[in-house]
Amino acid sequence: MTMGRVILLFAFCSTIGLSPNLRGHTVKRNQASRIFSYVKSHVPNACRVPNESLGIDKVAGHYTDLPPGMPSLGFDDLYLFPDETYFYIEWTDVFPTTITDKGTWAFNDDLIELHSDKSLPNGESRRNDKYLPLYIDNNETSPMLLLGTGGDFSYFKKNAKTNDEFMLILCTYNRKEDFGSSEFKQSKREIYEKFWRPQRVR
Repeated sequence: MTMGRVILLFAFCSTIGLSPNLRGHTVKRNQASRIFSYVKSHVPNACRVPNESLGIDKVAGHYTDLPPGMPSLGFDDLYLFPDETYFYIEWTDVFPTTITDKGTWAFNDDLIELHSDKSLPNGESRRNDKYLPLYIDNNETSPMLLLGTGGDFSYFKKNAKTNDEFMLILCTYNRKEDFGSSEFKQSKREIYEKFWRPQRVR
């Protein structure tokens, strides 16, 4: 083998094996596919949201982890605004409805990623910082679902049975409200004024 070929081979191997940017891109892309494959194996009518429906305005909205019609002593809400900011809100029977984190959100390799602005001390204590958009194809109008890739997906893996739609709904945030590109500003201001209690988040 000539020296020139050795150099070319080394450069090629370095590119596919050692480039941090390429490695990171591959891991992130595969994470969305890997998670969906596992979900699909347990919920056959689970579907990924098509790329053409993954625009900022089409995904923005008010999501809650409280399944429709199900009583609860607490819930977490995620507001994804069309200006690419978010509020994360928590409530329990002993804790008032409060913004516990806020920051910016963006798409990265088919996942929604939250980036806390760290304005609250417990901001990054959320159980997920990335979400996979999904829906269930059941011949009815199905809301968009967000499956957290951290704690929520771990819980799903541990507890899901075959054809377990209920477990998927239990482990996802379902969209309660869409936000139009120009209709959200008043709602965002009202939510902030009503639920911003930094003194309660320690």
